[in-house]
Amino acid sequence: MACIADTLATYRILNFYSDGSLSGPTSFDLKMGYGWNCYDMDFKLITSFKASTQYWPSSTRAELSALLSIIMVVPINSTVHVYTDSQSLIQGFNNIKQPNNTSRRLYLKKQNYVMWSCIENIYKTHNLSVTLHKVQAHAEDIYNNMADTLAKQGANSDIKGCPDLVNLSPIKFIPKFFSLPIETNIKKFINDVFQAKQFQTLLSLNRFKILNQLNVDRNISWKATWHVYSSSSKGTSFVSSYRKSIKTKLFFDELPTLEAMKHRRPDLYPASALCFCCNTELETLDHMWTCPSRKICVNNLILKVQASLFSKLIAMNANANLTDIKNNPVWSWQHSNQFVGGFLFTRGIVPSSLVSQISLITSNQELTLGLIAQLHNQIMELFISEIWIPRNEKLKTFEDSLDITPEQKKQSCSTTNLSYLKPILGPQLQFSLLKKWSYMKWMYNSIVFGYTWSDFCISLNK
Repeated sequence: MACIADTLATYRILNFYSDGSLSGPTSFDLKMGYGWNCYDMDFKLITSFKASTQYWPSSTRAELSALLSIIMVVPINSTVHVYTDSQSLIQGFNNIKQPNNTSRRLYLKKQNYVMWSCIENIYKTHNLSVTLHKVQAHAEDIYNNMADTLAKQGANSDIKGCPDLVNLSPIKFIPKFFSLPIETNIKKFINDVFQAKQFQTLLSLNRFKILNQLNVDRNISWKATWHVYSSSSKGTSFVSSYRKSIKTKLFFDELPTLEAMKHRRPDLYPASALCFCCNTELETLDHMWTCPSRKICVNNLILKVQASLFSKLIAMNANANLTDIKNNPVWSWQHSNQFVGGFLFTRGIVPSSLVSQISLITSNQELTLGLIAQLHNQIMELFISEIWIPRNEKLKTFEDSLDITPEQKKQSCSTTNLSYLKPILGPQLQFSLLKKWSYMKWMYNSIVFGYTWSDFCISLNK
């Protein structure tokens, strides 16, 4: 770049065609770079440059790196015209040229603010006249096509064209994460760190170890899962609060089944007690769906929610092929490390396969998430009315036979021996695939490979 700066030292008006390139984000095949051609007033080629760049990958950052390299090599007091197909780059630079109080207050909140500060500093201290022009992408513009080729070559180049931004920036304090500058809204970044840590804590719980392998293999759609969990009935009525309570207890396997009560109150419930509806198996959360006494009820419940979902999909697309959705394991009462079955789905864990299959019909992610949320809410309503409430009526008879009174249940446990362990659901011998520092690795990967930390909790580097 120093040699290029010497070559351009005698020019006062320069034209640049620049472009950026980004491929393979969130993977080890990530490539990000930029390239540009420099022309004189008569558009005769003077020189070219291409290089790769790194950290906080995005198409805008690639274009931004090109602009920074350009203003670093042009002479002081020169007039520069940059032709680019990036509208976001043009808007960002115009905010620098025409600052206002609002944009200055929000300066440190925007993405790539360190690189923007370097550009602003050089632009003003070198007294440059810089104008960015919008060109149409993929419009057979020969100059832009040559810049595009250079950018792709730069992305695969070993030449690192990104300077030391920390020393180049006029910002006196730049926070870092594992020696990498945090070039995003610091408040949001810290919030993401804590969210990642909380998510790791969740997956590390014994009750969620069953999700570890499913998570690594990308079999869980966490976006759909959180959408389902947050889509409970609106309002503050007792009914909506009760439904939200049941949904939360199902998700965390805290529903007061007989096995849960035997663990909490071993002084009241005998360890040998079996399901009081069938008297053949332990009453776990999974048994709520497989109890022989309610086989017909559960089958009818599944048929009802299937019919409701399928009718909505047919209404959206009369020619929709529902075969894959009908064959999805989500309708079967199974646990597996290879797929999300009905046991997990009723708890609110949404399989990626179901999201993909419904999206093929709706072609709209928002609609897909809405349909899945409606599906789960319908399952919850039927579970409460047709399974949970009738089961609780039988529980009262069972407790009466053991002389367990409501007053006793409200009292503290009369024994400190809580040795009875509630069975862990799913395949046995589940091991956590997480380390204490996993959440920090997710954050680091999001800086290096792009997108958010949640893209890497699926263990990019498994």
